[in-house]
Amino acid sequence: MTERTRDGVATSEMTDWAGPVVRLRRHSLIASGTRLSALVYEPSSEARGAIVLAHGYTGSKETLDVPAAYLCSRGWQCLTFDFRGHKLGGSDGAMLAASDAVDDVSAAIAEAKRLFGVGPTALVGHSMGGAAALVAASQNDDVAAVAALGTSGTVVRGFGTKAGESLMAQRGDYVVGAPAPRILRQLGELCARDLALESRPALLIAARGDVIVRPDHVQDLARRCGASAEFVIVEGGHMDLPVRSRGAVSAWLDRISAEWPVSRTRTPRPAP
Repeated sequence: MTERTRDGVATSEMTDWAGPVVRLRRHSLIASGTRLSALVYEPSSEARGAIVLAHGYTGSKETLDVPAAYLCSRGWQCLTFDFRGHKLGGSDGAMLAASDAVDDVSAAIAEAKRLFGVGPTALVGHSMGGAAALVAASQNDDVAAVAALGTSGTVVRGFGTKAGESLMAQRGDYVVGAPAPRILRQLGELCARDLALESRPALLIAARGDVIVRPDHVQDLARRCGASAEFVIVEGGHMDLPVRSRGAVSAWLDRISAEWPVSRTRTPRPAP
């Protein structure tokens, strides 16, 4: 870095900057005939594998930008997307049932395989996205691991609390489709089934101050995710959990990926 003085004000020039370590581009994919808006994060270094990240109810892919960029800077190719019907995002359609969320995650898994090649694919989901990721992973043997943040089979109960009611009062019109309690109750019912993750690694993360999804409920779900499931508590609340947990997710991926076969993901595209 070179410092210069211009009009009496010190300025800095990044003369030694080698370029971005994360390359970002807009993308879209199709899930059951519905167009989903997406973002593709590609590392400038050799890729270690692919990660699909799924946001929570009423959110958008931008709520996962910090963890996606963080993981990408550490060599992971990442794909984020907007669930159908979510107004903060750019996707089409309406969310009429919890199965729509699972279909969207499944379509994103397939798209990641198409974009990045045949290396290992992991899922990271927050709240509703975490529940959908767990179900999608149980239905797709191509998923090597799954991390669920602030997720349990009792998410709908959290919206019966004062904090949950306040959140829905503010954001209840943020999603086109079925009422939030119906979607969240259906997701809970899906998570209550046999998730069939078998020996695949799973990471369940709770926020100590989460008043929407209690940490002990997250831990209960972790117990049902198989012998390879781990449970972690981090500081923070429900909404900032994706940011707060990025270090824990990265460390977990570093550890479990050491046992994966050598990645055959495609070389990142050069910057235009």
